Amino acid sequence: HHRSDAVSDCRIIKFGNVLDTELFQTSEIQTEGPPVVLWVGKIDDHKDWQSFMEISSMINKQLPDVEYWIVGGQTCPDGLAQEVFERAEELEIIHRFRWFDRIENERMPSFISLVRGRRGINLVTSHGESFGMSVLEVMLTGCPVVSSNVGALGEVTPESPFFRLYDLGDLDTAASMCSTLLGDEDEFDNAILALENIRTDLIELYDSANRSEKYWSLLSELHEGNKE
Repeated sequence: HHRSDAVSDCRIIKFGNVLDTELFQTSEIQTEGPPVVLWVGKIDDHKDWQSFMEISSMINKQLPDVEYWIVGGQTCPDGLAQEVFERAEELEIIHRFRWFDRIENERMPSFISLVRGRRGINLVTSHGESFGMSVLEVMLTGCPVVSSNVGALGEVTPESPFFRLYDLGDLDTAASMCSTLLGDEDEFDNAILALENIRTDLIELYDSANRSEKYWSLLSELHEGNKE
């Protein structure tokens, strides 16, 4: 990569990403209904809603009772929104498809807990992520994740029963991973147990409270440096 001569002598300061771990907690919601495959993101090629639809279609052929939920896309153009519904109909999942174009951030933990209560999972089909915040938020709320192995997603936490990675574009493997969690009670229960066991570690790594002192120390250091 290129580094400008103007900053060649500057010290690079790195400060890790943080999460609101107090907000994203599991709520035991009593709910009924079939399992859910949850997909969160903008309706665009980067997040790859098309692959979500394809994978959903594959799952539907094995587990016809599963529902497929999209969260996001409030600013989606009307023409593209129509394309989404037409694709769901073409793939014969329209009767199991739900689209929530906007859910406020403070309501997401309850929403994810609802998905977890229905023994559902989060599917990620993104082509690249710099951090993977939404994946961590889902995990902190106690829901298993099947994700494309791109960008920083593979660095969030090691692969495990609750975090399964597939190569980008390998939709067959993605569908198989999802179907295993959705259709095998023991697999799902093991994933939930593993999530409960690792939650404290995730909080230690990403909780904003654990990094606030370092953050203010960094700001003070920068302020003193500017005064010199």
